[in-house]
Amino acid sequence: MFVKVLLTRNTKAIDMAFTYHVSKEFESIIRKGHKVIVPFGKGDSLQEGYVLELTDQAPVHKTKDIYQIIEDVFLTLKQLEGIQWLRDTYLCTYSEAIQVFVPPGSRLIKKVTYEMSKDFEATSENQEKIYQLIKEGPVDEEVLKNTQLMSTALSLLKSKKIKKKVNFQQKVKTTYKKIVLCHLEKKDLEDALSQLSKVAVKQSRVLEFMTEVSAYPYTDLARELNINKSTLKPLVKMGYITFADQEVMRRPEGIRGGVSKFKFPLSPAQNQVFQQVACNFNKDKKFLLQGVTGSGKTEVYMALAEKVVASGKQVIILVPEIALTPQMVGKFYKRFGHNIGVVHSKLSMGERFDQYNSIMSSDIKIVIGARSAIFAPCNDLGLIIIDEAHESTYKSDSNPRYNTLEVAEFLSSQNNVPLLLASATPSVTTYFQTHSTYDLLKLDQRFNQKPLPKVHLVDMKEELIQGNKTIFSELLSEKIEDRLNKKEQIILFFNKKGFASFVSCRNCGYVVKCPRCDVSLTYHHASQESKCSYCDYKIKIQSHCPVCKSSYFKYFGSGTEKVESLIKERFPGAKVARLDSETTSKKGSLEAIISSVENQEVDILLGTQMVAKGLDFEKVTLVGALSADMSLNIPDYLASEKTFQLLTQVAGRAGRGALEGEVVIQTYTPEHFAIQGSVSQDYDAFYREEIKIREAYGYPPFVELANLVIVGPNEKRTIDSAFNLHRELKRFIKKGLSEEAVEILGPNPCIIQKINHKYRWQIILKFDKMDLERLRNIIHYVCIKHKKQVVTSDVYIGINMSPLNLL
Repeated sequence: MFVKVLLTRNTKAIDMAFTYHVSKEFESIIRKGHKVIVPFGKGDSLQEGYVLELTDQAPVHKTKDIYQIIEDVFLTLKQLEGIQWLRDTYLCTYSEAIQVFVPPGSRLIKKVTYEMSKDFEATSENQEKIYQLIKEGPVDEEVLKNTQLMSTALSLLKSKKIKKKVNFQQKVKTTYKKIVLCHLEKKDLEDALSQLSKVAVKQSRVLEFMTEVSAYPYTDLARELNINKSTLKPLVKMGYITFADQEVMRRPEGIRGGVSKFKFPLSPAQNQVFQQVACNFNKDKKFLLQGVTGSGKTEVYMALAEKVVASGKQVIILVPEIALTPQMVGKFYKRFGHNIGVVHSKLSMGERFDQYNSIMSSDIKIVIGARSAIFAPCNDLGLIIIDEAHESTYKSDSNPRYNTLEVAEFLSSQNNVPLLLASATPSVTTYFQTHSTYDLLKLDQRFNQKPLPKVHLVDMKEELIQGNKTIFSELLSEKIEDRLNKKEQIILFFNKKGFASFVSCRNCGYVVKCPRCDVSLTYHHASQESKCSYCDYKIKIQSHCPVCKSSYFKYFGSGTEKVESLIKERFPGAKVARLDSETTSKKGSLEAIISSVENQEVDILLGTQMVAKGLDFEKVTLVGALSADMSLNIPDYLASEKTFQLLTQVAGRAGRGALEGEVVIQTYTPEHFAIQGSVSQDYDAFYREEIKIREAYGYPPFVELANLVIVGPNEKRTIDSAFNLHRELKRFIKKGLSEEAVEILGPNPCIIQKINHKYRWQIILKFDKMDLERLRNIIHYVCIKHKKQVVTSDVYIGINMSPLNLL
C-alpha cells in the first residue's frame, strides 16, 4: 500500500503530495486524513504531514516508508476537500490551507529516547551508569544530557549496544484533575462509620460528605474539610473511596454566569424570518437578513440555533471582532449552557485545543467566534450564521487570504445546510447578489418598537466660523452634559488610536518617521513614545528637534488617547473608559471594559470602530461621531461604503433599551451622500447612489479584482521585478484570454511604499467573473510556478484574490 502525503512545512518548492510506502504494521491503521511523520529529503529529516490519498499503485520511483502515525490527530474528508478548495481559490500553499483547519496545539514535539539492545554489556564505569539508567526501560535524551553521559551514549549507539528511538507527541496535551469517587451507598453509611475509630473525626466527615456527592475534586475536598491525602488512605484501603483522573476542559473567559430558561417570544416579523430559514434546513440555501440596529437579530439566531441543536446538529455563529464575542457568548450561554464553544485567536493554545476536540466530538453544539471559527471541525453542521456580515474583518489579511463569506458559501454547499448573513448595512456586493444568489429577508423595526435614534448633523466648518476650535461641537457638549446629569451613558466614536498623528518640528519641518516603513510615527502620551502602526519600532520623544535642536518640537493631530484627555478636561466629573486595540491588548481587558459599562461604572465610552460593532448597552442614550469624515478620505473604492456603515452602525448603539436615543454626527462634508444616508438611516438611498458609481468606474460587483503586491528589500530589484511581472502577465493573458478581457493597472508603488525595510509595488487586475477560473490559472502559473523566471529570488509576490482594500 502507498499513500500521498501533504507536508505541513510551508515552502512553495514542496507544495505538492509526496508518495510513501506503508509498511505491514501500519496497513490496518492508516486512514485518509491521518497525521503522519515521514522521512524527507537527502538527510531523511522527519517531517509532519497529512495523508491525502491511499493507493495500491506503486510509483515508478523508489519510495520511503512512513515513520509514524499519530492516530488521534486527523483531518476529516470534508476538511481535506476544504483544503483543496482553499488552495485552488486563493492560490495559497497546501500547508497554509492546512493550518486554518487545525488548532495550534496540534503541532508536534519530538521526543528522543534510548533503550538497551539485547547484547549490551558494560565495559566501563560510564557504560555501567548508562546500563543502570536504561535497564528498566527507555530513557529520555534529556536525562542522559543532564548526567553528562551523551558522548558515551553516542559511542554505544554507533556500536549498536543501545538503540535510539524518535517519537512525536502533541505539544498541547489533555489536562486532568484528581477526583475522589465514593463507593459507599448512603444506606450503608452508619455501618461504615461504626468501623472507624472514635478519634477518626475527619474520616467520618469525609464519608458523610462523599455519600452526598458521590464524586468531588480532591483539591476542593481537601480545602473544604481541611484534610490531606493521609486522611484518605485508610478509607481507600477499606474500599470506601478511590482516586481517579478526570479530564479538565480549559474554558475560555466569557463562558460564565447561570443558565436561564427565559426567552423572549419572537415578534411576528422575527417569526417570519425564523420560519423562512427553518423550513430550509438540510438545504443549500443562502439568505441575507437586513435588519436595522436593535431589531432583535440575535433572538432570531438563538431560536434557529435551538431548532438545529434539537435535531442533533451543530451551528457556527460568527462575529466580526473578538471584541464582540463576550456579549454574544453571554447571551447564548444563558440560553444554552455548556453547549457553547468559543473560537478566536486570543484563546490560549490549551483552550483552543480543548474547544477543537469538543467541537469535533459534537460535545459542543453551538460554536461562536471570530473569522477563524468558520473552520471549526463540525461533523454535524446544520446552519451557518454570520453576524455583521458587511465587516471587512471577515477577509483574512495573511495567507491564505480567504473571504469568510466565500468559505461559508462553500461549506453551505458542501454540507447542504443554509447560510444566513445578517447586517443592518450589508456590503454593496452582497446586496447586489440578492438578485441572484441570496434571498433577502428584512427586519425594518426595532424589537422594542421604539423609533431609531434621532440623528443630528453638525457642520464643523460652521463651528469654526463661530469660534469653536475644540473637537466638541456646542450641540454635542450640551447633550453630553444633559446625559451626565441624567446618569445616562454616552458612546463617543473617534476612529484613530494614539495621542497624536505625528510629531514634527515647526522650525525646520522635520517629521518623526519610522526608519523601517514609509509612515510617520504615532505619538502615545502615556508612554511618551512614538510608535509605528506597521512594525514594532518605537522611540522616546525628546523635548528638542534632533535636526535643528529647536524647542518647537510638538505633536500634531489627535487620536483616542488625546481625545480621552480632552474629555476628562472638558467633563471633569465623568468616568471615562477607552476601547481600542491598545486598551484591549491584555487578556481579559476587553471583558473588563465591557463589564464596567454594563455595570454602569462608566459614563462615557470612547473608542475606535470597535464601539460601532454590535455592542449592546441598555443605558446608552447618546452617541457622538467626533470626526465622521475620517474614513471618507482613504484612497479606496470602498471609502463611501465604509463611512456609511460605520456611522449607521455606531448610531445604532443609542437607545437600545427603554430610553430613547440621540446621535450627533460631526463632519466637514455634510452634503456627501454617505453621510446623508447615515443621517436618514436609509440604506436603499445610499445603495442607489453607490451602485451607479461602481458601475460607472468598473468596480465590484460589476468586475472581479486581484491585487498582486511585489515586496523586496532592494528598491531597484523590487521595481524591476514588478515590471517583469507586468510584462509576463500581459503575455499570458493575451495567450489565454484577450488583452481586452483584463484591465491591468500598474505597476505602481503601494500607498504605503515601504514596511519593515521592504519596498512595496502593486499590480491590480480587473476582469469579468466569467474569466475568473482562467485568470486564476494564469496568476498561479506566472506568480508561483514561473516565479523564478519573473522576479529576483529576494522578491515576494503577495496574491490577494477579491481584495477588500487596495492599500
